[in-house]
Amino acid sequence: MSQFRFEEQKATSLRHKITDDIRRAILQGKLNPAARLREAEISMQMGVSRGPVREAIRMLEQEGLLVSLPYKGATVAVISCEEVRDVLNPIRLIIETYAIRRALPNIGEFEMERLASFVSDMKEGAAQHNLNRIIESDLAFHECVISLARAPGLLGTWTSNYNRIHLHLTTQGQAYEDLNDLWKEHDKLLQSIREGDPEEISAAWAEHIETYKSGEA
Repeated sequence: MSQFRFEEQKATSLRHKITDDIRRAILQGKLNPAARLREAEISMQMGVSRGPVREAIRMLEQEGLLVSLPYKGATVAVISCEEVRDVLNPIRLIIETYAIRRALPNIGEFEMERLASFVSDMKEGAAQHNLNRIIESDLAFHECVISLARAPGLLGTWTSNYNRIHLHLTTQGQAYEDLNDLWKEHDKLLQSIREGDPEEISAAWAEHIETYKSGEA
């Protein structure tokens, strides 16, 4: 494992708190892809028995954040270029371009201000060099649009891929020289919504998602 250390747990926490702490460490980039997680080491650092740590690891395997390999135990999942290109981006493209078209009639002044607040938060995160804050606001922006579509089951489908998308954005974001590029991309999406042309909005959304294939945004 890396130099990162988990905090000692209180007696009232256990499985869900342990799961949350490990998940947060992964999604914030404190545990890198392919990093090995050792039950004994984590339980010692947290001050808990190995049982709830083992349960937390199993839960995170189900979420797609950890992978168990023979003779190696659990390791942080690696999001390959092929998965991004062939799975994550196509799923996002279908869900989000459909969602934004359905959401348009439901986006008024209040909703625009809310979407703009996510972009502003991304901008502040870039000024602070806080990648995690940028990614959280990035995903909140997209989740908000999908919610505004008011399509049963759509948000659940998107949410089921949330952790894999988050992990990919964290890994990719660490390679950025200028984090301002991230909020500027979403500012373009916001501007397209303001202009209100469904075709232009769909095109802007598709371009935004497609850039992830080459790691450009």
